[in-house]
Amino acid sequence: MDNEKRHRSLREKLCSAADIPAELTGTPKVTLTGSGEVAVEGHSGLVEYTEERITVNLGRYLLTVKGSGLRLDAMDREVLLISGVVFSVEYIF
Repeated sequence: MDNEKRHRSLREKLCSAADIPAELTGTPKVTLTGSGEVAVEGHSGLVEYTEERITVNLGRYLLTVKGSGLRLDAMDREVLLISGVVFSVEYIF
């Protein structure tokens, strides 16, 4: 494990132990509401956008939302909101 990953892991463990919200540490936050909405906080932009697949850059990894009739309802520098019928949410390291 390289130094950067070790420090990040330690920081995440300390924040978790101290009950500090992940979004305050720069860690992306993904919230799935039912099967129809995904909110992504702390993103670094879109990689792919179709009605069946939306891939979001989260810095260290990618997040892919697969579904039907997917659309981007809102997006700013910090948060994006995806809606439609969500089949799966996958992290790609």
